[in-house]
Amino acid sequence: MNPKEFQVRVLNPVSGFDGRLRYLELYVLAIGAFIDMCIEFLYSTRLKFFVNGVLNPSHTNDFEHSGMLLMFFIFGVVALFSQQTGLVQN
Repeated sequence: MNPKEFQVRVLNPVSGFDGRLRYLELYVLAIGAFIDMCIEFLYSTRLKFFVNGVLNPSHTNDFEHSGMLLMFFIFGVVALFSQQTGLVQN
C-alpha cells in the first residue's frame, strides 16, 4: 500500500510456543547448512583436495556445493545475529 514503508523480511517467524521458536527457521538453516557443508567438503572429498598440485577435478561438484552451503550458513548466522541483537540494520 505504501511503497516507501515496504520492507522485505528474510524469515518467517514461527508463531506459537510463546515466541520461543520464533527463529527456528534461521537455526535450521544455519545448522543444516553447516552439517551439509561438512559432509560435502570433508566427507565426500575424503580430504583429497589436491592431486598433483591441482584442485581435484573429480570433486569439483562437491567444492561447488560446499561453497553454496557456505553462503547459506553465513546468511543464517548473520540474519540470526541481526534478529537477536539488532546490531545489523539498514
